[in-house]
Amino acid sequence: MYPDRSNRRREVVDVQLHAAQILIVGDKPKQNAALARLLLGKSFSNIEVATTQEALELAFLYKPDLILLDVLSTGAAGQAFCLRLREYSAFADIPVIAKIEGEAAAVQAQAFKAGFNDVIAISASPAELETRLLLHLERLSMVRELREYRERLGKELQEATAMHASLLPGEETIAALREQHGMRIYSHYQSFSELGGDFWMTSGLSETELSMFMSDFSGHGIPAALNTFRLHTLLGELKDYQSDPARYLEMLNTRLSGLLTPGYFTTVFYGVADVKTDRFRYACAATPAPLFYDAGQGTFRVIDPSGLPLGIGHARYTNEELTFRPGDFLVLYSDALLES
Repeated sequence: MYPDRSNRRREVVDVQLHAAQILIVGDKPKQNAALARLLLGKSFSNIEVATTQEALELAFLYKPDLILLDVLSTGAAGQAFCLRLREYSAFADIPVIAKIEGEAAAVQAQAFKAGFNDVIAISASPAELETRLLLHLERLSMVRELREYRERLGKELQEATAMHASLLPGEETIAALREQHGMRIYSHYQSFSELGGDFWMTSGLSETELSMFMSDFSGHGIPAALNTFRLHTLLGELKDYQSDPARYLEMLNTRLSGLLTPGYFTTVFYGVADVKTDRFRYACAATPAPLFYDAGQGTFRVIDPSGLPLGIGHARYTNEELTFRPGDFLVLYSDALLES
């Protein structure tokens, strides 16, 4: 026989819920004491009592997980306390349960309007009271777990976003390349979400050559960003092929095809500018069509982006060439621009 782990976990959770801190609020001490004894008899172990005058101060001091308020003894003061309590973010999720006389719809509606989470009749049995308290405490536990998870995930996404941004060329790098090669380079990066698969880089290959690389992985979010990190690592390992765009893409495709899981691929544009001859050699792998501005004609020309995406299998790529004259420029972009 194997132990029933679900039952054991339920028992552990049940013990934790019964250890929750409960604040009883009422203006009749004897009733407060009787209610505290009832809860202690149901295995709740952390009980505090307060009148409406001292309840708010004690709530900040005691930091209860649940508040049980006797509406019959507190009247309007109890409802005012609940409304005041909800003004503080620290108590936004804390369940406040009103013990009311009878179950009239008007009384219940007034209690909910005042900010109570639930109402329970004074005549309710101890078993019903225990069950209702446990339900609200369990909900509070799940809300807290979810908030902690979201905060942790948000922090991790911020760190990952900063790491992803560090892969992109900074202003100092771009300024140095501008000065060294006499080229004007401008960029704008904005991700679809916290993380994405868009990536670009530029680097000097020699005193006269400058490379320009742009890619966009399929998908969004964490998987696309992880593939971008993989790609960045590979780029550093294939420096021997950087002067030949077509060969560079072929080698990169071979390496990526062995790393990426099925369904993932990346589009790529890679080119090398020779500032001595004003020529630009490039190869494409299914990127959105780059735009070349011919200053002499005053018109844009669409560059053919034909070529298989990288990472889906064997492919061959072809070098093409552009000649730049004064005033000409090239626009590269990912499909994020089209989608926006």
